[in-house]
Amino acid sequence: MRLDIENTSLPDPVIFLNNRTYFDYMLNYYKGDDIWYTLELNPDELISDNEVFPDTRVNPLDLLNKNSWSPVDYFGRQHATMILVMETGEYHLNTIRSMEWWMNSEFHAIQKRTYAENVRTVSFSGIAAPNRETTPEFRLDAFVGDEILLTGYDADPPPGLVRPGNILNLSIQWQALKNVGGRYTVGTYLMSPKGVIEAQNDSEPVGGFWPTNRWKAGDLIRHNVAFVLPNDLPPGHYALWTVMYLTGDGARLPVSDATATTIRDHVELYSIEVARTGIGIY
Repeated sequence: MRLDIENTSLPDPVIFLNNRTYFDYMLNYYKGDDIWYTLELNPDELISDNEVFPDTRVNPLDLLNKNSWSPVDYFGRQHATMILVMETGEYHLNTIRSMEWWMNSEFHAIQKRTYAENVRTVSFSGIAAPNRETTPEFRLDAFVGDEILLTGYDADPPPGLVRPGNILNLSIQWQALKNVGGRYTVGTYLMSPKGVIEAQNDSEPVGGFWPTNRWKAGDLIRHNVAFVLPNDLPPGHYALWTVMYLTGDGARLPVSDATATTIRDHVELYSIEVARTGIGIY
């Protein structure tokens, strides 16, 4: 983990330790130049065996100690990217992981890395995501299976010309048309001019904190992801796709339009044009 953080390719990162678990480790061994902060332990982070995980509709900000979220809210927005160092994961059933939950709701997730059962990092863009109930700037209303509607998306920067090194922030809004029975993963892909996957993010909605089998009719969900375009990315026309597939076997849900005509097994959200090096896009 230490070497990955020290040698990260993420632009302008700031590092947050979820609590003091790795404070001594970072203090003694971390040799990088990036700023890091230790967050206060959240008093409501742990739940006992007889307690129930909070409802997915709860605002995770309400579960956080102000001394935990305010440094992220203030300092995180001053950097292009953030790295959250976690000592717990999905396998720790007695831990809520309130900070990770809130950051998946508030920002755009770049990637997760798991090094051991108690060592994980989750990286985010420093750009805030829209509120989950906000009407998307770009409406699509594509039916995914017969239980889910992809209402639309927000993109920062918007569709158009970008350059290598830019960060693509994408917030997709989904709506449950009925109680959803299956458990699905959202795949978000940056497709190259040759039609191959250049970058991808595969995760359950909201970083796994709002799985589809807990969606109720009428729920609105935002799934926020970000792609850091490599500095050596070739110029050309790229497309952003999203799919939804069964978490178990990978079978994709069909996509249909308002007439219930099946179109394909993915939704092409928008396209970008990656400029040649030297083109003045900022």
